[in-house]
This record gives sequence, structure tokens and C-alpha cells, in this order.
Amino acid sequence: MMMENIKEKKNMLKPVYSYHIASKKECMNERSSYYNFFFFQIKPPKSGRLGFSCTEDLLKSFWDILNFQLIGGRIIYTCKEADKDEHVRRMVKQQKIPTPKSSNIKKYEGNRGIFVPAEIQNNVMSIINGNNDWVKLTTFCNLYKQKFGSLPSFGNLGFESMETLLKKMTGRINTKYGNDRILYISAINEENYS
Repeated sequence: MMMENIKEKKNMLKPVYSYHIASKKECMNERSSYYNFFFFQIKPPKSGRLGFSCTEDLLKSFWDILNFQLIGGRIIYTCKEADKDEHVRRMVKQQKIPTPKSSNIKKYEGNRGIFVPAEIQNNVMSIINGNNDWVKLTTFCNLYKQKFGSLPSFGNLGFESMETLLKKMTGRINTKYGNDRILYISAINEENYS
């Protein structure tokens, strides 16, 4: 009986859906280093064209499951076709998406963010600084600040707008994502947003 409980608990902890800057094939490959990079422990509503503000609310709805201590890098999650997802639209419209019970979510001028643990930040930095073709967000933010003086207020930008913005600033994003969900993580210190 005890063994069954342990097995059941392990199954509960196994990620069933992942959000990555990697391809869908890599995300779903258990041997991939991206597989356990960042995940929800339940499958969230189907993807759609969510802007940053709505996305933050959506992430909040999984707060109790994520149960992360909020420190470090800012998460920007965006994906295609969100406006076609009736469930998400209804949740947002009826304001039924719960908010986290933490006061650690900090608000910036037009830039609100969810913060993730240091160990995840380190993984993010190794990806950003590694010898690979993934988007280098530190480069993007530095270039953007040099050109415009401060980081943008992303507001309700959809996936296409964000992708265009990243391409313009870095020239490093591969657009062949199809319907994959994409997670952009900015592993930048808080003072960069002050």
C-alpha cells in the first residue's frame, strides 16, 4: 500500500506539459535538458494568443501548484492563437482567474512579472550564455536599452509582435516554431527594471 502511494506521488510530480524556447520535439523528449527546465504539474488550458497581462493572470491561476519562492528573473510567456481559446477568454472576461497570495510579485512601470527560483535562473543563464542559437535575452535587453533608453512596456503584445521585436533587436530567433508554445525568460536583476 505504501509503495502504491509513493508511486502515485511520483506520477503527480511528473511534468505533463512544458514551456520552452526549445522546439516541441525537444520539449517532449525526456532525455532533453529542456524537458524539466520549467513546467506546470497539470495541463493548463489550451494555448492561444495571450498577451503579457493576460498571461500573468493565467500563470497566477497555477500559483498553488507552482508554489515557487519569488526571486530573480522575469518571465514573459506568449503563444499563438490564444484568441481562439474560449476557455481562456471566458476566464479572463469573467475575472475568474485567482491571484497568488504572495506580496512578492513586484510591479514595475508597465512591466509586471512573475519571479522564479535561483536554480532556474542559473539554468536560464546557462542557456542564454551557452553556444547555441536560442534567443539571448540579455543581449536583447542591453541593445534595446542602448537604443531606446529603457526596456519596453510589453503590455498586451501578442506572439507575432514579440517575435518581431526580438528579431529586430537580436537577429537570433528562429521563427520555425509552428504552434509550439514559447517561453521567453529574462534572467535580469531587479535593478534593471527600476
